[in-house]
Amino acid sequence: MIFLFKALKTHALVCLTVLISSFPAAAQLSRMLEQSQEWLNRSYTPEENYQYIKRYALAGKEGFQIALADMYLAGRGVKKDQSKAAYWYRKAAEQGSGGGAFGLGYLHSVGKGGLEKDDAKAFNYFMQAIRNGAPYASMWIAEFYRDGRGVKQDKEQAYRWFAAACAGSEDEAADALAGRPTEEQKQMADKLMRMPLSDIGIKITCDELS
Repeated sequence: MIFLFKALKTHALVCLTVLISSFPAAAQLSRMLEQSQEWLNRSYTPEENYQYIKRYALAGKEGFQIALADMYLAGRGVKKDQSKAAYWYRKAAEQGSGGGAFGLGYLHSVGKGGLEKDDAKAFNYFMQAIRNGAPYASMWIAEFYRDGRGVKQDKEQAYRWFAAACAGSEDEAADALAGRPTEEQKQMADKLMRMPLSDIGIKITCDELS
């Protein structure tokens, strides 16, 4: 993703160079282009990143709203404030963001950010996250089924969700939920059924199990 972003920036600057050659004030515009290049290439402090992200979050961009919530949650570039994290996760979730719903589910699962500890609400938000494109919520859904948190305990469902979480594609995930996991998914699901996932981190993957 970083490589793609840099490639797009380079392409944009090349296009600008071609365009400014047709204007009379080419020298002045060239200088503006050089300044733009300097701005794009410089390194930003966490505080500068916070200001940049906040600007677009306030403009209603859901991806930036999630990023801002993450910054408040971790205290990265800004003073840690879990209540503000909850606020921005909710703003994103209201726009249909799976990441926003996941953030609310996490906060409800641990009772932080001014939200009551409520496993049933957490489970519902994790399911909402799945429906809205946040597959990493599968791990938490599986754990909640395994432990009977916020939903009736169902170890078969837990196994299927663990297997789906370790799928290599949407088709594999769908097969796992239908009870047709691959051998690799079975091996990972077996490990995950015995593992306290919430201690690993907020967004859990299967990377360390392979």
